[in-house]
Amino acid sequence: MTNTNRFRFRAWMIKKDEYAYDIESTWDDIECCFGDFIGVPQKYIVEQCTGLVDKTGGLIYEGDYIMEANGDVYKVVWDNYLCQFTAIGDGDPAVDMVRVFPFMADTAKQVYISGNIHIGKQLNAFWCDDNHSSMVG
Repeated sequence: MTNTNRFRFRAWMIKKDEYAYDIESTWDDIECCFGDFIGVPQKYIVEQCTGLVDKTGGLIYEGDYIMEANGDVYKVVWDNYLCQFTAIGDGDPAVDMVRVFPFMADTAKQVYISGNIHIGKQLNAFWCDDNHSSMVG
């Protein structure tokens, strides 16, 4: 079963071009604790789990690109004004930029994770698993 705890975090390690997952419970050779990831933006870009899963059961994180069945791609972002995760068009003229929709469980189950802001909008011909192991650069 997928862990949908939205208080999970991942960090893009800028120098390594890869993700570290579940950094909220990190006590290893990467950093000694979660706080070490937060305060170093030149080393890490921290992204929070939305607590939602896509059509394949993969956890959706802030910074992921999601794709609808019609091929439209949206970026998952935190909206400070609405105080919620939102999916927005990402500058692709094929996607209606006016379409900004709240990112809720019923919406998430209709989309696939197609990439993220670090690796690109379309990763592979196949979709990622829960650990996003195919997303490591």
